Parts: sequence; C-alpha cells; structure tokens
Amino acid sequence: MRAVGLAGPGAGLQQLELEVPEPRPDELLVRVIASSINPVDAYIVNGTYGTGELSYPVVPGRDFCGVVERGADGFEPGDRVLGCWTVPEFQLGSWAQYLSVPLQSAVARWPDVLSAQEAAALPLAAVTAQLAIDALAPNAGETVLIVGAGGAVGCYAVQLAARRGARVIATAKPEAEQRVRALGAAQTIDYRRDDLLAAARELCPGGVPVVFDIVNDKPELLALAELVPAGGRVASARFAADRRVLSGRGVTPINVIANGHGGAVLADVLAMAAAGALQVLVSDTRPLDALPDAVQEFERGSAGKIVIEVEPA
Repeated sequence: MRAVGLAGPGAGLQQLELEVPEPRPDELLVRVIASSINPVDAYIVNGTYGTGELSYPVVPGRDFCGVVERGADGFEPGDRVLGCWTVPEFQLGSWAQYLSVPLQSAVARWPDVLSAQEAAALPLAAVTAQLAIDALAPNAGETVLIVGAGGAVGCYAVQLAARRGARVIATAKPEAEQRVRALGAAQTIDYRRDDLLAAARELCPGGVPVVFDIVNDKPELLALAELVPAGGRVASARFAADRRVLSGRGVTPINVIANGHGGAVLADVLAMAAAGALQVLVSDTRPLDALPDAVQEFERGSAGKIVIEVEPA
C-alpha cells in the first residue's frame, strides 16, 4: 500500500510502500479515504513525540474516515466509518491507503451529512475540545479565555463553551477574528499586537475564572494563570498545567489528552456536527503525496485544519 511516513529515526517524511496491515480480532481494517494533520503528527515527524517508543517504519495520522474492509464488534465490511487513534501504542496511522485501528480508539459510523473532508477534520480536535470543556464545566455567564482559538481545537472549544452560555474571550489573529466571533466568541484579543495579560485584565478586571490554553508550554501557561482567581480552572492541551503550582494557588489544573478515550466522546460531538449544531472547519485539502509540504505549512502556523485526501470518496 502507499503511505507517507518515516523509514527510521531521523529520516525525513517520505513516500513508502508497505504491506497492508493485518488486523487483530479487536481491530478494524479500514480503507482510508481521508485523514488530517494534528500537532501530535508533527511531533512524530520531528522526533519530539513523547508518548512511548516508536517502532519503525512509522506512519503518522490520527484522524481518518473510510470504508471497513474487515469488520469486528458490529462493524461490517462496507460500513463507512470515521474516528481517531486514541490508544497509546502507535506505529501505522492513517497517512496510508489502509489502517488497522483498535476498537478501543474513538470509532463511529460516518453520517452521510458530513463530507469526507469534514469527517476527517472533526474527530481528534473536536474530541479534545469536548474533553476540555466538559472538564472545565463553565457555567452560563461565566467567562472563558481560550488561548489558540484560531486553530482546529480552539474553533471547537469556542463553539462548545458558547453552547453552555459562557462568555468566550478568544485569542486570534486579525484575519481569524471574524470567524472566531461567528463561532461564538464575545471578544477577541490579537495576541501578536496586544499584551495578552493586560488585555485580558482590561476585559475582566475581577479575573478570568476559566482558561483553556491550547498552544503554550508551562512557563507561558503559569503566567496566564495569574489571571485566574482561587476557585478557577485552567486546562492545557499541551500537558502544561502544573498541578503543584496551580493547586497551591487554589486553582484546579486540568491536562487534556484524548488517549484512553473511546467512542463515547466522539459520538457526542458527531451528533452535534450531524445536526448542524457544531460547525466543522476545513482550511485546505491536499493529496497524500503533498504531505511533506503540508506538514511544513502546518508547523508555520497555518490556521484551521489541513485535510489529506488519500483516495477519492
């Protein structure tokens, strides 16, 4: 099968010819139609993946939509499915013509109302956002600061927080401001022009009770947490919420990770998307062989979601 991945440690991203994976009894073999690029994929490409050892060759790609070739546990050959890989062990992902995906991952039937591009863009980013907003549990009228709202996870988090009735303040570049506001943000902060802490304090003189930071590492997140009064909550998508420091300030620390979560959370966001209550955003679509350039663009800060077409739907 055709794939794009890494032949060995330190190797660049390249086209590979690999055997079609042989699924175990608890796995589905899926003929992949489309995938996408997530930060975890870029970590694998750059050798900065921090969750366990990798066995080579490695094919990145966590999101997928496609057609079941070999079924299990109620999924039959010919079923259209989508999902994301959420078990810790990882080697051969969805940047390939075929994927053998564990049923413990987030897998669901692909509703006809979603295009292939939408089905591939939704799973991991939306599941991560849902986990974060569920854990932060903002109340109606409570202010939520979402840092990194212009990216895929941020766009879903803005919508999910706004659905709860929260007042959403979002960081966004000027070119993304209109889109982020349309998704439910009440105010935006241009983090490239404004001092984020000063701007947030001006908008919320009494402090920001809830922060979801999608982009920053520990030093920057701890600085932002100065905005949060005792009793507040801080979530990080980069495992940067220092439990000892934040708990010592009376702030609840939350580190959000999709690993270990199966299909229940995906089913929730998928139902919202299928009903038109959660907007799925796709910024660009590229063919499989364009992945090396697409990953470089993603790392330069391309806004939104880059979908990878593996084969025609």
